[in-house]
Amino acid sequence: MADTSNAETNRQSHPLLSTFLRIFWMLAGNAGLFALGIVIRREPSPSLFDGLFWALVVALIGARWADIALLHGDRADGRPATMQDFSRYVLMLVGIAAAGYAIAFFTRAG
Repeated sequence: MADTSNAETNRQSHPLLSTFLRIFWMLAGNAGLFALGIVIRREPSPSLFDGLFWALVVALIGARWADIALLHGDRADGRPATMQDFSRYVLMLVGIAAAGYAIAFFTRAG
């Protein structure tokens, strides 16, 4: 019971940060990866955008970790998130990002 009230207190004491992180890892960061994939495909190899792509992947992982570990965030379905959810998120994100990057890299201009 104490964990639930502590989690609720953390969420309530940092509502703006919690909301920002949630929007970042669920929406904005993924849109950024997609946009960078398009830019990478159009730029000659290698470019600054290659590094930015992977830096954004790391930032998404950090944001999700902070959301779960520090702010006791929820899953996309509204239930409390666990570190198992974090591990699953990291595996999915890295797998999808690697596939998207490979497509962009091997079909790039120049």
